[in-house]
Amino acid sequence: MALGLQRMAPEAESHKALNNFHNNTTKHNKPPRQIPAAHPRTIYHIAITSLWRESDKINDDICSWVVQYMKPSSSEIFSDAVFSVQILDGHKTAYLTSGILVIVSGASLAISPYILGQLVNHLADSAFAEGQHTPLLLLLSLYVGSLILSVLFSSVSDYMVASRSEDISHELRKKIMERVFEGHADSLRESKAGKGKIISLISRDVDVVWDFFGFAITEMLTSLVVIIAMCAVAIYLHTALGVFLALYSTVFVFLFYVNGKGIKDIFSNVSPLVDGMLNFVDSSLSGFETIKAFRAQSWARGKIERLSKESSRLASKAHYRHTTFAFCSGTANALLGLLLWLICLPGIFRPEPIVAVSIGGLVSMQFYLSMITRPLETISSSAKVFSKSMVSVRRLKEFLGATSEKDTHETHLGAPPYPADTDSLDNGDAIRLDNVSLVKTNREGCRSEVLNGINMKIAMGSIVGLAGESGGGKTSLLRVMARMERPTSGNIKLIGVDADAYTEDEYRKTVTYLNQQVAIFPSTLEENVLLGRPSMKDKEDTGLVVRESLNRASFIDAFSRYGSSGNLADAGMSGGEAQRVSISRVHSRWSSVYLLDEPTSALDFSNSANVIENMVKLRTSTSAVVVASHSPSLLSRCDRVILLQHGRIVAQGEHDHLLKSSELYRNVTRETNDDHT
Repeated sequence: MALGLQRMAPEAESHKALNNFHNNTTKHNKPPRQIPAAHPRTIYHIAITSLWRESDKINDDICSWVVQYMKPSSSEIFSDAVFSVQILDGHKTAYLTSGILVIVSGASLAISPYILGQLVNHLADSAFAEGQHTPLLLLLSLYVGSLILSVLFSSVSDYMVASRSEDISHELRKKIMERVFEGHADSLRESKAGKGKIISLISRDVDVVWDFFGFAITEMLTSLVVIIAMCAVAIYLHTALGVFLALYSTVFVFLFYVNGKGIKDIFSNVSPLVDGMLNFVDSSLSGFETIKAFRAQSWARGKIERLSKESSRLASKAHYRHTTFAFCSGTANALLGLLLWLICLPGIFRPEPIVAVSIGGLVSMQFYLSMITRPLETISSSAKVFSKSMVSVRRLKEFLGATSEKDTHETHLGAPPYPADTDSLDNGDAIRLDNVSLVKTNREGCRSEVLNGINMKIAMGSIVGLAGESGGGKTSLLRVMARMERPTSGNIKLIGVDADAYTEDEYRKTVTYLNQQVAIFPSTLEENVLLGRPSMKDKEDTGLVVRESLNRASFIDAFSRYGSSGNLADAGMSGGEAQRVSISRVHSRWSSVYLLDEPTSALDFSNSANVIENMVKLRTSTSAVVVASHSPSLLSRCDRVILLQHGRIVAQGEHDHLLKSSELYRNVTRETNDDHT
């Protein structure tokens, strides 16, 4: 039976579940962000403005992308257009329907006043001749009805498009998260110039596209239809309605401004939720290796998805209020316009008219003058959204189209991930490296040999230390054994089986890797310790495991200090406390191999001694521990210490033996001899 599956010690019963999750390195402990002013209709722009404090830098970045977009080739434009259509895949019917509604609404809105004016002139002449005025009431009803019909169509179209846009933004976030949290995200992140670009993609670009597909597309189309139709009709009308109508239009534009400000306030209440989602993404990317090492990608992805759904739900609710106001304001506009028309109407029936305009001209001009400001304003604002969205579409296309390395960790059919019997474990090796080398290439293209011909065996039941100068290869060696990096050459066997025979999930179950970079996630203390282990559903068992894990990390008082915090990353933890939370993750799980990178570097003498004592207990007859450290207190507890220099093994043996025989070892350990005294 495989040792990797059959090594549950009696004391491990209470630990029988725990995956994990986390994020946000201690350097991300930031004060709460202030909610800034932003576009009145977009929750995301508020969050983005809040997230990126250096607004000048971000504006420069946006401008640079706009400049880049201003000079695209025809093939690039065609490619961007194709990708934009692909974004709408699954929503084309809704957008086509919305487009038809918009065209009908815009045309009805712009042309109906002219037609109505002509009808009024014709029927008014007939009414004056016969002394009858009754048909005017019917025409007034027709006037109000046509305007309300136009508003209804426009509101329905807006709501259809906005709801689909929220679905699209959510789908884009899911696709991006798949690219980040699945497969070889490390190389993908490097190809996109690091985590900052991914955060930018998830935040600014998705949200700009959301704004474009949710608002700008219908607003631009409606405004263009209305303005073109108005210009055509204006050829036949050469009179102005007067100062009163101009003042009326100005007042109504002001009312729209006041409404926009109110909508902005509604979305501002949702801003902290989106800001929290972006913080979560930020911290997840910062501590990505911890997430990967503890098999917590699904937890991270799930939590971001829940926050995304909630933000979309609230955005939909706020947009419903916006469209409701649009309908009410449109109806009010029609009724107020009707009232104004009735006030001016008596002057038309006088022998000497007060206003030198026919009754039909009054109807048409009143309508046009009252609505001319809004479409022009909409075209102006939508043009900026359109230019930004095309830049965002290109970046999203490049990112989602980037190819990552194919995962070669698939288990071959018929080849078990663990030894089928114990024959392959006769030598008792937990992990074995044969002639392993690692060559890295920096950004300048220079190649350096980080590891050179490493041959080593780590026996079951042993604890082995890695020592050496900074940059000597300790961390790189642990990363290679943890399969965070692929060796350039050589072979690695885990529990007698070639490492490449394991799937990624199987490898993470067998190996626990503690990264030197401490990662604290903006979530509860329990989730930070357990890293979101989905199998830990019993609250009592979960609390027991968390407390026991923290106790072994010499941090049992963490509950009294931070147990009530919903965001541990902003709880003001010290570096030593954060490291002890990280160590507690190791104690919350059971593995065959533990790889620990400088686990006590930030601890004082008292806590370090307790942590070391419990860390030694990780070694059992069916497990092994490999720890990189400069601490003599920790290295002296190791069965064997391997000394590295320039990526090579230069000496190995017990701690006392190396102190006597190696000047390099004495120099390395002397650096930390007085660290905790």
